[in-house]
Amino acid sequence: MILSVNTISSPFRGTQIVFTLGERTDAAPAVRPLSWGSLLAKGVHIVSYLSPILPRVLDLHIDSRSLSLYDITPLELLKQLWRSDWAESRDATPYDVTFEAADEREASDPSSSTNNTHAPSMSISQLAFAPLYVMARAIGSFNFSTLRPAPSFLTPKCPRSAKTDPERAISEEYEPLPEEYYANDGVVPLFSQWHPFPCM
Repeated sequence: MILSVNTISSPFRGTQIVFTLGERTDAAPAVRPLSWGSLLAKGVHIVSYLSPILPRVLDLHIDSRSLSLYDITPLELLKQLWRSDWAESRDATPYDVTFEAADEREASDPSSSTNNTHAPSMSISQLAFAPLYVMARAIGSFNFSTLRPAPSFLTPKCPRSAKTDPERAISEEYEPLPEEYYANDGVVPLFSQWHPFPCM
């Protein structure tokens, strides 16, 4: 059973594509201004606002967000375009596929997932499409040490001590990660395609 649209690419343990597209590495679910993610959210807000007068083909199920011109004023739309309560919340797909959200899910309910279940993403003829190729390159070279809080799979090279200076703590070095953290299909890294808990 597919519980959400996130299951299609199966980022069970998160994916760095959200950070590449605009999620802030130090303050998720906040989005960097003028990033692809910010522009996408603004586009969704505008289409949602105008949806009552647009063709039904562009229906984004706006009734679940209450963002149409019947629900909010033009001033409220401008506020949402400045900082989106919907796109920058913890109850949105971009946050759901961060490593922080994956760590929270794994810590809160170990019985809800299954381990060692591989659910590969759909292969689109060896990344024939340019956007997937570009995203695959970005995911393959992502610097995990920039994430705050640090994901649970990062292991510090040397444990922090009380005498560690603040400058060193900010730029903490981590053990190198294996290839499956960088190998990807343009959307999800290989390590994230396995469930974190045992099969039931």
